[in-house]
Amino acid sequence: MRKIPVKIAPSFFVMAALLGFLNSYSLIGTIIWMFVIFISVLFHEYGHATFATLFGQRAQIQLFAFGGLTLPQGKKLKGWQEFLVIAMGPGFGFLLYFAASLIPLSWFAGMGAVGGYLSYTVVVTRFINLFWTVINLIPILPLDGGHLLRVVLSGFIGHKAWKVSFVISFVLALAGCLFFFAIKQYFIGIVFLLFTFQSAETLRQFRNFTKDDENGNIKGQMEEAQKQLQHGDLEGAKKCLENLLSSTSHGMIHTLAVENLAKIAFHEDNKEKAYELLKGEEKYLSAEGKILFYQVCFYQKDYDRVIKLSGKIFELERTSEIAIIAAKAMSQEEKAKESVAWLTAAKVFGEADLKEILGNAAFDKIRESKEFQKFITKNG
Repeated sequence: MRKIPVKIAPSFFVMAALLGFLNSYSLIGTIIWMFVIFISVLFHEYGHATFATLFGQRAQIQLFAFGGLTLPQGKKLKGWQEFLVIAMGPGFGFLLYFAASLIPLSWFAGMGAVGGYLSYTVVVTRFINLFWTVINLIPILPLDGGHLLRVVLSGFIGHKAWKVSFVISFVLALAGCLFFFAIKQYFIGIVFLLFTFQSAETLRQFRNFTKDDENGNIKGQMEEAQKQLQHGDLEGAKKCLENLLSSTSHGMIHTLAVENLAKIAFHEDNKEKAYELLKGEEKYLSAEGKILFYQVCFYQKDYDRVIKLSGKIFELERTSEIAIIAAKAMSQEEKAKESVAWLTAAKVFGEADLKEILGNAAFDKIRESKEFQKFITKNG
């Protein structure tokens, strides 16, 4: 069996200490909780990782603030194998619970304070590994129950299982959030609230998920293209990405290929090509892709679209550059008041050279307006 590396973020121990203190209100109690949480989470993740390696994958375990994560790499598993890898996390949790349940608390009677601490450790181990394992089996992503549901649904509805799983996840996470707040279990309620937002955001991202996005060959081509981009091989990446576009018509990987090709075109000062590429995928672009599209729209004199997008893009990136593009587009449409408002935003959200900007020919159409003249008087 391959060695399973483990990485632990400091935030893991911070969160474990917080949970320990909130449940014990004592120093020794906090230390006991930290120890049990560490052992329990690590044992859980070893359940995933052990079976992943048994099926020929490589696995790495990461522990961080809100728990742990097992990252499998290698060949794609069959449905039943993936199900077992996911299920063995909670399975190992139940094993630890049953092991702790076999230890009679009477063993520690008459051992004084030390016996009390050992007894408390056993009780905490039982509680954590029963309660959190049961919670973890609720079909909410990213919990194991959510992934188990996704794997089962994949056998019936294929790639659509992702979207259906996130819809179910959102509904159940919201219900769980309301339930735990109602019974005044605020910490767990907040965790379920985070799951609710995460499910909603991921569902938004997965609205463009297609069968091609599960195709191992297509995913491999995208990974190769990204490696070439990282190594600065633009020509090799461009060829790989163009092949991807010819073999896919839509989907998340298709959109990612479009965005990367547009970045290369923009880098090569071919803004027209970048514009044409992004225009067809506007609905599905990432935040970075939307910002790039906003910029190339201005260069291609698509001022109506720049004006339409300006508010949303400024929410994504509050910089003077974004505001100045909006101001110039407003000027081209002779909207002096709106242009000045964006110039004001550029002044607030950056260190733009207003003197140079105000002299730009892009503002000639509104230069004589009272709003622009007033702005020049104050800032020129």
